[in-house]
Formats: sequence, structure tokens, C-alpha cells
Amino acid sequence: MKKTLGTDKLDLKHYVFLKNHWHVSIAAMLYRARDLNLVTADEYLKLQKKLSYRQWRKVEPLDLNTPSPKPVLLKQSLDLLMQQNILDPSELSHELGIKYGTPFPNEILAEVIGVDLSQFSGEIVQLKPLVK
Repeated sequence: MKKTLGTDKLDLKHYVFLKNHWHVSIAAMLYRARDLNLVTADEYLKLQKKLSYRQWRKVEPLDLNTPSPKPVLLKQSLDLLMQQNILDPSELSHELGIKYGTPFPNEILAEVIGVDLSQFSGEIVQLKPLVK
């Protein structure tokens, strides 16, 4: 990162260029630059203020132009588990519930993994409403 930032470490336009190259948010690059002591605490604060001034906190440049990558490894992992008869997709929510204390709804699993909801042909798990 030090080599890539060079003398442009305080220029947000350069971070936009790097974002297009690395596919990492500008905020994450700023944090990493500070973490590696490539920018001082004062420089980091100034860069954060510039980020806020340009209203890049929620939507940064290139965010709307760059399509989100589709998940690949999770789908391949699920396919492998199914091929080896290790796990049926209809059991995934239940297994995650046992391991982590909360079952995930099949709709969310299908979206995160990148498969059709019909893969989860077993019981549909619903989230419980929050009680106030």
C-alpha cells in the first residue's frame, strides 16, 4: 500500500483511482493507511472530514457504477456438500441454528449463497418478531 499511495496519500482523487483498482472502499483504505502509519492521526482526521464534506460516507464514487460481485465460493461449497451427501440444503438453517444459536431464514441463506430459494425445499424458517 505504501508503494501505491506514494506522494498522493492525502489526495482523495487518488483513493478513487485505487478503489477502481483494488475494489475496496475509500474509507477502508484510509483506515488501513492510518493503521500502517502511512498517514498521521491529523492527516487521517483531515481525510475523514473531506470524506464527510463530499458526502461519501454512505455512497462513495464508483459505488453505483460497479456491480456487486456475486457470491461464488459459498455456492461452490454448498454444491460440494450436496454432491458428497454431507449436507442437504434443507438442513442448513437448522445446522446454523445449532452452531450459532439462531437459525437463518432460507430466503437470506439463498440470497447470501447465491442460489435459488427452491434449493431449500425443507421447512421454511421464519424470524421471530422483536418483542419490545
